[in-house]
Amino acid sequence: MGSKQLFSILLAISILTALVGITPTYSQTPCHFSFFKPDHPDFTPAGQLFQVRTTVTVVCDGVFDISTDIRVDLTDGHNQTLISRSVYTSLTQPIITTTIVNSATAPLDTGTWVLQVNAYVIGRPSGRALASNQLLFSVNVVPYTPTTAITSMSLTTTTSSVTTTLVTSTSQQVVVLPISVTTSTENTPQNTSTYFRVAAFIAIIAIAIGVVLVKRKTREASDKTRVY
Repeated sequence: MGSKQLFSILLAISILTALVGITPTYSQTPCHFSFFKPDHPDFTPAGQLFQVRTTVTVVCDGVFDISTDIRVDLTDGHNQTLISRSVYTSLTQPIITTTIVNSATAPLDTGTWVLQVNAYVIGRPSGRALASNQLLFSVNVVPYTPTTAITSMSLTTTTSSVTTTLVTSTSQQVVVLPISVTTSTENTPQNTSTYFRVAAFIAIIAIAIGVVLVKRKTREASDKTRVY
C-alpha cells in the first residue's frame, strides 16, 4: 500500500470521527402527548370572565414516579404573561386522559386577543419534566353590552267599575247579591230633565190647591150674603 493510499484512509477516518463527535445525541422523552386540544369561545365580551378547557392524553413508556402532574399554563401570546395555572395529579400510568380548566378575564380593549396554552408532564416526587407541548389560539373580544330590563306600563281608563255586595238576611239563610256600579266622567242631560219634571209637578199641585182655596172662599162669601 502506498503512502498516498494510507494518507487517504487516515484522512477519511479522521473526518468520520470528527463528524460523529459534533453530531448531537437525541434522547427520547419518557412521555408524549397523543392528544392536545384547548376548547375556547370564539367571541367574548370585553372585561368578562371566560374559560379555556384543555383536553390532553399523555402516554408514558413506564412507571417513573408515584404520581404524575399534568400542568397547563394559560399565557398571553404576545408578552408570555401568565394568566392562570391549573394542575391535575394522576396516579394512573401509562395512559393519562383529563380535561384541565383555566379561567381568564378578557381585556377592556376590543379586537383579537392571542393566547397560548403550555402543557407540562411532571413526575412526582422527583419533579422531572417528562413531556411538554404548547399551542397558540385567538379570541375575538367584542364590546360588552349589559342586559336591560324592559318594563311595561298599563294605561288606566276614565271609567272604573266598582262591585259592591248587598246582603239580605232572612230567618233561614243569607243571600249575597253582587251589584256592579259603573261610574263615568261623562256628563248626561238626564239629571236636568228630571229637575224640570219635578218642578212642573210641584207647580201643578200648587195651582190646584190655589183653585180649591179660591172656590172655598167664594162659597163662604156667598153663604154670608144669602138672605133667609
